[in-house]
Amino acid sequence: MASPLPKDIENSDFFSLFLRLVKGNADVEALIALGLSYKDIFQFTKLAIAEGFLKRIGQRLVLTRKGNERISSLSETKRNTTGWIRPLDEFKTPKKNISDIFIPAKNDIEQF
Repeated sequence: MASPLPKDIENSDFFSLFLRLVKGNADVEALIALGLSYKDIFQFTKLAIAEGFLKRIGQRLVLTRKGNERISSLSETKRNTTGWIRPLDEFKTPKKNISDIFIPAKNDIEQF
């Protein structure tokens, strides 16, 4: 299976996600689910340390100021090009009072 890593790793969406995962001290399973291997993630780690986006403190990886700036710049770029996701109007329901009880229509209840 060919690696999904692009030629320009540092500017890829995968790298952006990797930095955000490190910042949040999250699991790398999100990258694995996207088709990356542990070898690819290791390459990200090596690149990020070499370029100064991450630093190692003991057994932990910590985002540097440069890494935080990179996340901010990538987030700003994506926000301006992709827009926001809005809920579909057909699925919106009117706001209820806190004391109201919602009972769905019989047709909406799934039969077992």
